[in-house]
This record gives sequence, structure tokens and C-alpha cells, in this order.
Amino acid sequence: MYNLLSDLTVGSILLLAFLVLTAKRLANAKANRWLGFFLLTLTIFMLDDSLTVHGVYKEYPMLIGVPFIFIFTLSPTLYLVVSRYVAIEKRFQWKHCLHFIPAFLFFLLFIPFFLSNDSIKLASIAEAPEKLNTESVILLSCWMVQLSSYWMLSLVKLRKHRKKMELLTASPAEFQLDWLRNFLYGIGGIVFVLLLDLVFNASFSPKGSWVDICYFVIVYFLGYFVIQQREVFPFPVAELPDINKVLEENELNQSDIKKKLVTDEALSELKEKLIIVLEKEKSYLNPELNLSMLARQMQLGTHEMSYVLNEGFQENFYQFINRYRIEESKRLLSSPDFSHLNMLGIAFESGFNSKTAFNTSFKKQVGISPSEYQKSCRGENNP
Repeated sequence: MYNLLSDLTVGSILLLAFLVLTAKRLANAKANRWLGFFLLTLTIFMLDDSLTVHGVYKEYPMLIGVPFIFIFTLSPTLYLVVSRYVAIEKRFQWKHCLHFIPAFLFFLLFIPFFLSNDSIKLASIAEAPEKLNTESVILLSCWMVQLSSYWMLSLVKLRKHRKKMELLTASPAEFQLDWLRNFLYGIGGIVFVLLLDLVFNASFSPKGSWVDICYFVIVYFLGYFVIQQREVFPFPVAELPDINKVLEENELNQSDIKKKLVTDEALSELKEKLIIVLEKEKSYLNPELNLSMLARQMQLGTHEMSYVLNEGFQENFYQFINRYRIEESKRLLSSPDFSHLNMLGIAFESGFNSKTAFNTSFKKQVGISPSEYQKSCRGENNP
């Protein structure tokens, strides 16, 4: 039964890779090519157990060890997957090949084994030892160091992206790649189970049946979040270069001198114009508002709009728009005319697209929760 479960797991990863590479409905088409390649690599790597159990290695000894060629390819590929999702115009460059130097060295190291005769290869899989030999421990340790490093780098890069989205939208939670973060957690789960499997030699034994169950569950966990993905940068294609400039400029250190896009006099005029536009059109009440849309209202480029907010108000887009939304919510909470609205209703009327985002932003800016603020207002109005 567990052998069948293992086969289903490998087949499911392969199917997920096929869907990611071919499904036209999925967003982030270019980034998904990297994700599909990673899943294909993971499929080959996890195929080793099935090939052993079903006797494929005994019939075709030349295949022994082939899946492990990719052991040092998984980590850098995962990192490049995350890098591609969080970048607008980042393309593969030859310098990215440097990430795969350990994989190349590992391949060179194992060329003698691949060229050895069939009897030596068959002897290597005849029976798993009770304890890992010295070479296996060193290899496993190097792989775990590489994997841990790239996994952490991927999480750091994703965390930076989540912060950057505050420059572009007042509802960053929708585009913060929560599905990719959960995907990374799932990959971490696979690696943890794999490590236990290798250390305790648990595969396909009565004691190790839980390994196959864990793999099977985690793979469907991964699949669920992959199909949940949304477009990371849902902006018109013509505006993406400008948006890319905004993100690149944000990466400058505080000590760097940023290019002045407008004069101080023009900046002052744009600030006044922006305040008038917001008070007149109340565009901040639109939950879908983003930096690009506000720039069009102001008849500015996206880069220029970001400059006005950063230099004129010392706020990013998220902080600036939510400040207006919080003021609107305070007006609604303190007015008896809107007492019939619950907190979700207040959130929607103020421009927020969720109660959670509303509560978090309100408490961060005001210092108390919306309900506490409402009670204090009612206390003042009813002595």
C-alpha cells in the first residue's frame, strides 16, 4: 500500500509540474516556468525510492544514482523561483549559473561511480546500512547546509517583497505571495521528512510508512497553494517599467542621493493638487486603488507619483492612503448616522477590503482597536 502511495506522490508532483507549465489560466506565466522546472527536478529526485522498490534499478543498473545528480540543483532552483516571482523584469543571466557550481562539482565527483560496472552499482543498493557511512554523512551535511541557506534566503527575499508592495498598493496583503510562503513551508516539510528518512533508514519499512503518508499530504498541500496564486504585479504592461524603477529606487541605501524628479516648487504644487484630488474624488475609498491608478488621476508617471509621496509626505503609498481611510473610518465610527454598520461594514465604507486589514491599520495608527474607539466616542456623546 505504501509503495503505491509513494508512486502516487511522485505522479502528483509530475502532474502539478505539467499543470504549472501548461495551464493558461495561472497567473505569473514566466515565473511559473521556473516553478515547473523545480517541480520536475523534485519529481526526478523523489523517483529514486519507486525505482528501487519496483526493481527498475536491478533491470537497468545504468540508472542507479541518476536521480541524485539533481540533489544540489534543487536549492538554487527554488531560490531562482522566488526571485522570479518577486521581480518585474528580472531575466535569467549567465551569472545565475554560479548558483549551480556545487551541482556541477557533485556531478564530476560521481562520474567514476556512473562509469563503474553494473555489479558495483547493484552492490550499492543491495541493502541499506544501519548507519550512514562517512561519505554519506559528509554529502548529506553539505546538502543540508546548502538547502538551509537557500531556503532562508528565499524567505528573506519574499519578506522584502511583501514590504515593497506597500509602495504600490494600499491592500498589500492581496499581493504578498502568501501562497508562495506556504509553498516554501511545504518544501521545508518535505526536506525535514526526507532527513528523518535518511537518518533512520525508514523508507518502505513498517516503521517508515509514515514517511510516504507525509510526502503524499505535503504534495497536495503544495498543489493547493500553487493553484491559489494571483498575479503579483497586476498593472498595465506599459506601466511596468515605471513601477520597476519605483522598486529599484527603494533598494537604495539611506545614504545614497536619490535623483530629484521635480523641483521643490513643483513638488509643493503637486502636494496641494493631490490633497484636492483626494478630498474631491475620495478615490481612497476604492479598495482596488493602487499607485498606478492614483498616478493616472494626477496625470503623472508612476515613478513621479511615488516620488511625490515619498519626498512630499515622507510616506509610502500604503501609509498615505490608509491614513485617509483611517480618518474616514473614525468619522463613521463617531457618527450616530452610521451606528447601524458593524465593523466589517465600516471597513468596506472606509475603503478597506477586509476586516483584518482594517483592524490592523487602525490599531497601528490610532493605538486602540476600532471597537474601543467607537466606545470612547459614544461615551463622549452620552455623558
